Amino acid sequence: MRILFEEIFRIYKKEFLPITFLWMLDTTEALILLLNPYVIGLGIDGLIQKDFFWFSVLMIMEVAFLTIHTVNKFCDTRVYMRIIEDEKNMYYQRFIEAGMDDSLISSRMEMVEEVPEFLEFDLFSILNVIGGIIVSLVFLLFNSNYIVFGLALFVSAITFFTTFKFHNRIIRNNECIKDLDEEKMKCICSREKYVYGKFLKKIVEVEIASSDLDAKVFLVTRFFQVILLGVSIVSIIYGGNFTSGMLLSAITYITLLNDNVNEVHDKIESVQGLKKTVIRLKEEQR
Repeated sequence: MRILFEEIFRIYKKEFLPITFLWMLDTTEALILLLNPYVIGLGIDGLIQKDFFWFSVLMIMEVAFLTIHTVNKFCDTRVYMRIIEDEKNMYYQRFIEAGMDDSLISSRMEMVEEVPEFLEFDLFSILNVIGGIIVSLVFLLFNSNYIVFGLALFVSAITFFTTFKFHNRIIRNNECIKDLDEEKMKCICSREKYVYGKFLKKIVEVEIASSDLDAKVFLVTRFFQVILLGVSIVSIIYGGNFTSGMLLSAITYITLLNDNVNEVHDKIESVQGLKKTVIRLKEEQR
């Protein structure tokens, strides 16, 4: 992973202050989203008792999120597109000097965007997944009961380990797609129907295999998630000491937990794929 971290840090240094500012905006957005279900619950309970404090807090949070997200979207494309432009110019020169053929250059130039896009999108998406799991479990620990909390931990663990082998195979398929993509231009330029048809057949087979694996992952994770949601709702209601707002918050956090646990493997796939992309981009320099 060292080569990946070095590449991320190298690009981060290019626009140190703008990226840091964008990360601060991303962090604030993430905190608002994670706290939102809890504040909604408090707001509902407050309105029932004619107390408008938490409802007012909710409205302030929504306006703040709207403002911050708008500023973020206005700035981030400008920052990261400058980085992508500079990276593409740099790598294009290196590939030419390394004597790469046109097919390989075409494929590698598309890969150049992946690290800046990781900084723009995936990095905080990963942090959101981690934060979502932690915040959801903390809420369930203090605002539901031990049965729900224990079941949430169990379902999270069993979902992760049950789908592990499927995701590993998806990672291998993604690498196979990249290998095939590097041969695409050669197959097209051959002007041979048989050659191009054979190339397409391989692509189709790998895509179908990955789709089947995705279907298996969905089946397994959704099965456990339905059990968790059903048992949790019944347990919270019949366990007593709950309010309408807190019940809504609990259901929302259970759903959030399910979604984020399901995302863990996807994020691992993206990091593994990015690491191999960086290795491909750097291999001509060694």
